[in-house]
Amino acid sequence: MSEGFLLSRVLLRFEDSSDDLVGELSAAAITPDGSLWVGSDELLGVERLSQVEPFVFGNHKHFSLLDFIELPNTEDEIDIEGMDYSHGYLWVMGSHSTKRKKPKRKDPEKDVERLSEVKSEANRYLIARIPIIDGNLIKSCTLKDDPEKKRTAALLETTKEGNILVESLKSDPHIGTIISSGLPSKDNGLDIEGLAVSKNLPIFSG
Repeated sequence: MSEGFLLSRVLLRFEDSSDDLVGELSAAAITPDGSLWVGSDELLGVERLSQVEPFVFGNHKHFSLLDFIELPNTEDEIDIEGMDYSHGYLWVMGSHSTKRKKPKRKDPEKDVERLSEVKSEANRYLIARIPIIDGNLIKSCTLKDDPEKKRTAALLETTKEGNILVESLKSDPHIGTIISSGLPSKDNGLDIEGLAVSKNLPIFSG
């Protein structure tokens, strides 16, 4: 194995220095105008930064996804784990994972009960696309060069147990049993950690 080396590093300057943001970044995407978009797995929005000097991104602006799409609720995190840019849209994907309650380390018996509880949060099953115009997210717009065409923010249809992707994967011969069981991500259950959208619009996640 060859010895690794550092290609480069970048400095990100945020207006908000909260741990839920700077300490929990989990996804990123670059748009053609050079903007860097990042997402935290603890919040309900995404952040845009612009290059202000070589290897430095600043001019931070926050965008709440609630302004563009209708989430199942306004409280739970999305657990953003995948972002990409394609066809004039910023694509955002949640982890699609369940989680086990954490022990409080005060009462062993109660901790055992807590560990037996698996929670599913609807916002985590997000696959959405939001138009970008002039570096800003917008809900919908018509194209300047073709007024008959329109771009609109949208998300994959949700269900009681997630979304139609999860329902489809339950019959998959390789991972269907795991998904149907609701196994938490920390126990080797489903946990999406990346997203790529190709030119022909197939969506890849892993």
